[in-house]
Amino acid sequence: MTKAASGTDVDLIEIEQMHNGFLVPEQYAGGYTAGGSGSAKNIFQTGQQGGNALANLTEAGLPPRLLEKARSIDRDLQSAIGMGSAWLRKKADKEGESALYDVKNLTHIYSHLAFVNYGGIQNVEYDETIRSVDIAASFLGILMNFAVAPCLGLDRFRKFLGGLQQGFKAQMKDGRRKFQSFLMAQTYTYNKNLDQVTARLDGYLIDFTSESKLITTSCASYESIKIKFKYQLLPGEFNYQKLDKSENRAKWNKVVDKSDKDDLDNMENGFKDDTIARK
Repeated sequence: MTKAASGTDVDLIEIEQMHNGFLVPEQYAGGYTAGGSGSAKNIFQTGQQGGNALANLTEAGLPPRLLEKARSIDRDLQSAIGMGSAWLRKKADKEGESALYDVKNLTHIYSHLAFVNYGGIQNVEYDETIRSVDIAASFLGILMNFAVAPCLGLDRFRKFLGGLQQGFKAQMKDGRRKFQSFLMAQTYTYNKNLDQVTARLDGYLIDFTSESKLITTSCASYESIKIKFKYQLLPGEFNYQKLDKSENRAKWNKVVDKSDKDDLDNMENGFKDDTIARK
């Protein structure tokens, strides 16, 4: 079943918003999908461009009780993202920008985020060695068609690919090009049959590398292009039921109260607090 703009009933509705990694959680674009299409599982399918996910939940017709629960989940997730951001910013201050895209750092965050059940890394990879520059440019065009998600990180990725595609030979003169980005998809699923709303916080680490090499044979010379594109999915399911138990909620609210003062040390300490962080 699908949900039209007019508000036709559906059994399963997914609302998704994309974050540009842990550093800028307030910058995102939303997406809407209906009928359980699995948009949270595929970085290239994030639905139509929309606004704030909670606004879309309201439009989707959630009962007031579940809408209030979704708002509470959103507040808790933003706090958890902020704590992960504080930890990563301090890492980047010490180690440089490369720390932002270090999969060890990102998995550390996901394995410690409070009440996020981390599911381990899943890899999707494209690795091609192409003889013709024209074919290589066509391959880049295919990748650009994949990168359709309406979010800041993928917009940068599209522009990067577009630059390679428009002047491929010139762009490849330096021999090697690299692009990295980290995105998060925050997805709410409203199951009408079960009368519940659940949330996910999935991370995507994008890594694109291209190399050129001049191959000389006894017959002719030609340029060999090697393109490697992959993304790593860090899946996370938000365990709101565990968080909302009274003893956990009291500890969590205390940590959030400190971190809301925008004190980097408080936020980092909250992230590492074993009383509320998942071990």
